[in-house]
Amino acid sequence: MSIVAEVTVPARSVAMAETLAAAPETVVEIERVVAHPDGRLTPYFWVHGDLDAFEAALGDDPTVDEATRLDTHESEALYRAEWPVGVESVANAVVETGGTLVSATGQRGNWELHIRFEDPGQLPSFSTYCERHDVDYGVQRVYRSEEAGAPDRFGVTEKQREALVAARDAGFYEVPPAATMAEVADDLGISQQALSKRLRRGHGNLVGDVFDAPEPTEGEPTTNS
Repeated sequence: MSIVAEVTVPARSVAMAETLAAAPETVVEIERVVAHPDGRLTPYFWVHGDLDAFEAALGDDPTVDEATRLDTHESEALYRAEWPVGVESVANAVVETGGTLVSATGQRGNWELHIRFEDPGQLPSFSTYCERHDVDYGVQRVYRSEEAGAPDRFGVTEKQREALVAARDAGFYEVPPAATMAEVADDLGISQQALSKRLRRGHGNLVGDVFDAPEPTEGEPTTNS
């Protein structure tokens, strides 16, 4: 049975500590981290807030080799960066112990992470890795994947599922749309920015879970759409 760990860490244990300190009003959400054979990590992350201040600080941050803005939507943007080899962080711990980073949000010098471990025995390995490499962390909560707040079998959290279903029921995905994002956000009682974030992460988790799933082995049933 897989478990989910809610972990809080100081920015220096993830990366971009100087950037977050210099641009305290921005919020960074890591969408995914790609690990390379040579030890490099490539994070893809959204930034909300003062993008100019963030980029000015990012250029002087020693924990980032390079960063490229890939997409911009109003006051938020998607970036791809390179974390240099040899910079130990909680991201390395997740990769090395076989965990999956469900979400990671950084602001004002701290990060909040949700990490899924398919095997509960991976959590002690994660803790051991952090301790051996002097990576500061704090486990706030651990729960089974089927409990409230945990990602479901498609990697979607309850809040993301609620947003996706509400958008579908309102006709947001119809062509042409029967409802705007602002209308769906009003129905849920959240901001349009919060809804956009939940939909984007929900879509990403669905695509990643479905298309990264292993092919069925011989004799296993398959489904057709």
